[in-house]
Amino acid sequence: EDVFRRFTRTEYLQHRATNLVGLAERAGLEALERWGGERSEITHLFWGTMTGAMHSPTIDIELVCRLGLNPDVERTSIEG
Repeated sequence: EDVFRRFTRTEYLQHRATNLVGLAERAGLEALERWGGERSEITHLFWGTMTGAMHSPTIDIELVCRLGLNPDVERTSIEG
């Protein structure tokens, strides 16, 4: 299979749904570990992507849950 071929729109959306949240979660967990503070102290989450597709529920909501943040954290989602 040619791994460098262009995805169809359907293939792209499936790839995005399968991989993007996990990648963001791993990055968030590493950032939290490096910071070393208490997750309860986090008041804002900024999430940005240029994937060109909407996702519901939005990835920032999923990240708040997966990272163990307060559900009342202020979220800002920036789509490019």
